[in-house]
Amino acid sequence: MPALSSLDLLALSAEEQAVVRCLLQESPLSSDKIAEQLALDLAQIDQLLADMTARQYILRQELDGHTVFSVQLRRSPQRVRNSSLLSFNDGAV
Repeated sequence: MPALSSLDLLALSAEEQAVVRCLLQESPLSSDKIAEQLALDLAQIDQLLADMTARQYILRQELDGHTVFSVQLRRSPQRVRNSSLLSFNDGAV
């Protein structure tokens, strides 16, 4: 499934970031709804969505006979501190 990482978000254009924010607030949405919410031309939104779908930044689905889009953020792996190394030096001088 397509997913965006933190680094992917930094590489997006301002318009693409606006699409992602829109989809994070309410998802899934049709291209008409995205264009309406962002006050952008439908042709421009369709091109942005096609590009973002091709790069697997967003997911395109058919829902009740309508094409809708959604986004999922990729989580970074959890970092684990090695507490045994920290406690090893606690009493040593």
